[in-house]
Amino acid sequence: MIDIFAKVNDWMNKSYIDSAGNWCKTYLGHFNTILPYIVGIMIILFIVTVIFLIKTGKYKKFFKWLSSHIGICSTVIFGLGILLYAIGFYKPQLGALAIVPRAIISSFRMFVVANELARVDSDLQKDAIYMLFFALIHFSAALITFMFIFKMVGYKIQSALKVQQNYYNKEKTGTVHLFWGVNKSSRSLAEDIWNNHLGKEDTIIFIDVDKDCGNDCHKKSTISSITNSITLNDSEMAFLDKIDALVDHCYNGPASVDVSSNDDVFGQLGLGRIRNILLKNKNIYIYLLSDEEDQNISGALNLRNDRYLKKLMTDSSPRFFVHAHRDSYNEVYAHYSQYADDNMSMNIKLVDSAFLSIQALKLNDDTLPVRCVRVNEQTGAVDAPFTSMIVGFGEIGWEAFKFLYEFSAFIDSKKNRTQFRCYAFDERMDKIEGLLKAKMPAITEEELCLVKTSVDSKQYWEYVENNINKLNYVVIALNDDITGMTAAVNLFKFALKERDAKLPTLKIMVRCYDAGNEKRMKEVEGRLNGSAKDLNVEIKLFATTKELFTYKNVVSNSILNDAKEFHYVYENSLLPTDKQNELTVDERWKRSFISVADKDGQEKSVIDREMAKRNISRYHAIYEINRKISQNFSNTLHCRTKMILMGLDKEGAEERLKTLMELTRQREKDTICYGIPSPEAKLLINLAITEHERWIAAHKLMGYTFGYNIDYVKKHHECMVDWRDLKDDNTRSYDCNVVDTTIRMAYEKHNR
Repeated sequence: MIDIFAKVNDWMNKSYIDSAGNWCKTYLGHFNTILPYIVGIMIILFIVTVIFLIKTGKYKKFFKWLSSHIGICSTVIFGLGILLYAIGFYKPQLGALAIVPRAIISSFRMFVVANELARVDSDLQKDAIYMLFFALIHFSAALITFMFIFKMVGYKIQSALKVQQNYYNKEKTGTVHLFWGVNKSSRSLAEDIWNNHLGKEDTIIFIDVDKDCGNDCHKKSTISSITNSITLNDSEMAFLDKIDALVDHCYNGPASVDVSSNDDVFGQLGLGRIRNILLKNKNIYIYLLSDEEDQNISGALNLRNDRYLKKLMTDSSPRFFVHAHRDSYNEVYAHYSQYADDNMSMNIKLVDSAFLSIQALKLNDDTLPVRCVRVNEQTGAVDAPFTSMIVGFGEIGWEAFKFLYEFSAFIDSKKNRTQFRCYAFDERMDKIEGLLKAKMPAITEEELCLVKTSVDSKQYWEYVENNINKLNYVVIALNDDITGMTAAVNLFKFALKERDAKLPTLKIMVRCYDAGNEKRMKEVEGRLNGSAKDLNVEIKLFATTKELFTYKNVVSNSILNDAKEFHYVYENSLLPTDKQNELTVDERWKRSFISVADKDGQEKSVIDREMAKRNISRYHAIYEINRKISQNFSNTLHCRTKMILMGLDKEGAEERLKTLMELTRQREKDTICYGIPSPEAKLLINLAITEHERWIAAHKLMGYTFGYNIDYVKKHHECMVDWRDLKDDNTRSYDCNVVDTTIRMAYEKHNR
């Protein structure tokens, strides 16, 4: 081995180093005669380039490009440095193994603004061309080092100065949007706030968190603290600059803080300046939108216990928006905790991407199940069954089933619910089936068929083949964009080949998970739909990150406000005329679901009222209140389906709306009689029956079953029967009230 090494060394000495060295010594000096011209041209080019970059403003792009390609540039300069020093260190008596390692070490030293010129051959030190390249390469190495250091610490220094400046500004009364962590979800929401919802006095703040540190990271040295800013990449820094956000850095999120020993959360994290900015503003919105669900919830709970934020606790601020699943564990924070014993609302809103995905379908007229069936607008009836498929039965698939089951609750010409059938496919179905049946015991196997299989299996395609002419709606949610879109395209092609052309449109809904894939998936969607625009099959992309994480979906109370208005109009219809306007919309909502004044004028919790009225526990009282609230949301979102069933979604339907409005005024309280029998009156009764079927479906999904008495503990309800089997017209009139409220709200909106 040693002999081989020695031979290689000798060969390199004789063949390469010796030749290169002799060539340099012999020929470099020949260029001295033209050197002044070369130097002059290079200086002129340098000056012209600098002037051009400054005058055109492209110097920023140049430095940005250099900053983005530091790795490539440093590698090139490092290689040139090795060559430069190998030539400079050449001596006939030295071998390659002596010269090359020294050249490599010297090349490294260039990046710490050091040089080994003293060791370079004295003749080359006098050579102008060699020294010119020596200077240029060392200058480039120094520039790269400077850019690297600036990239690491420059943005943090700039951010710190910006935060300090904001703190010393005049007192503010706006809203602070505080984002914990820079990720796709927070970026999407912040951009929407910046573009559409940011007031003059409002501020956006991002806390950049070092995810790789332990619990004691905040105790690190100043140097470590400075270099922490490298966690932000170029695109993130450009985005934060674009939205003019304040940026600060810490090593851990609020979940790492021990509030039992020290309840100054911001102080423990070294974010005292940020805390002081929060305290100067009227409204505080805090967003924890990372994919780490436990960290998000724990962080929100710790921040809620911050001694300074506690002083600001009101009904509206601070508000916490937490990215987490709306499962049995987490829903406690959304439902139970708002009625905390300490009389301090937690103001925690769960931001569930699966829930938001399906909510987006409910808010879009074109993606409602009613668009996939043929409606008799004279009667509001649908005479064909509704058949659906869900491919991937995770969180989104589960939410999709609940949406389809409730929003496809149509009636046929005989006033019975149309047959519903859903085929759900998932490779993990054995882990899902038991919990689903436990949570929704009233859902039958005929309504929901659970199949453990993959999307490319023989079993799956047998189901597709057998039901292709029955299908109305397909939801594909496989947690992978490429797999999901491939499955959708395959189903699309099969449907075009095998599906009867006379059938209503089959909608194939595909969930897009990664914003990076959206453009490509949109292009596929557009090309396929464009080529089949006259046919009855359609692919639609839904629930991209950019669509989901918007101010309207996450922050805004627009749906809540609609639910409040629906409740207000509904309740007014039950009151005497002189009592209808005694309360505002918010006051009526508060009295129904939050608190009510007792005989002495003292505010009493509605929960306490429910406990006394129904002789149930606090736990069951809370869930009963939330059941009622959920129905106001469902009624609000179902309005568009009812409007379509009545034919009120088309242009020129104003007269029909006016006629139906007059009928609602004629109906006597606690009855189902709309005056003289007419086709329009029959339509309204059919819509009331449809509403009853929707209500039954919603309660089945909540785990309710039929019982001869109402039992909120065991979840039994006597009204979970056919419309004709309800005990009296007074009970049936509740469904008429919902339909009438829908018409009244549409009429008022049309005449505003």
